[in-house]
Amino acid sequence: MAYVIRASLEERPCPYARYKVQEDPPPLGQERVFWSNPIGGPVRAEWLPRSVLRAIYEPETFPCAEFNPDWSYVIGGPPCVSQRVRDLIEEFEPNVHQLFPVDMLAADGSVREPRRYLLNVCTVVEGIIGGHYTLRSNGEPLFHAGSRHPMTIRKSRVSKLHLWLDRRSTPDAIFVSDALYQKLEVQKVGAFDLGIGKEK
Repeated sequence: MAYVIRASLEERPCPYARYKVQEDPPPLGQERVFWSNPIGGPVRAEWLPRSVLRAIYEPETFPCAEFNPDWSYVIGGPPCVSQRVRDLIEEFEPNVHQLFPVDMLAADGSVREPRRYLLNVCTVVEGIIGGHYTLRSNGEPLFHAGSRHPMTIRKSRVSKLHLWLDRRSTPDAIFVSDALYQKLEVQKVGAFDLGIGKEK
């Protein structure tokens, strides 16, 4: 069995503190490039951050957590994980995924939380074979992973993986193996909209 992790956005108060990542400025004469790769896979060398990223705390009027769980999110960004989660990921899949350091700062520039890491999942497969979907403009299915939509995954495609994205789902749905998820659950690292992927 695999699990699908997405941000838990329907809980009130919101379980995540509100931070916004500040991109590093480009060298003089160069266009700004973005460190994220929305379609999955490694970020190309010329798009990598040139310095430690900065996430600035931006509390909103709606209730949200003051501090983040070990697996959290930043505004418009990928998972933002603690050193503890980073170590777990490296334990299961060393040197596979990209983890960009982020300083978690208050509005005045002081350190507000220990350093975190933006997680870019570099393994992308096509493993979903059943579940709830809509059709893309090209007629291909786009599967919607999450707690409301269980799905079936081809075991032969994911049996050796612990952390991956699926080409047939949205980039915010991160798939994790049963073994890795059990470690995350024991350590109580996140607040998730948790989906189930039965392997076949």
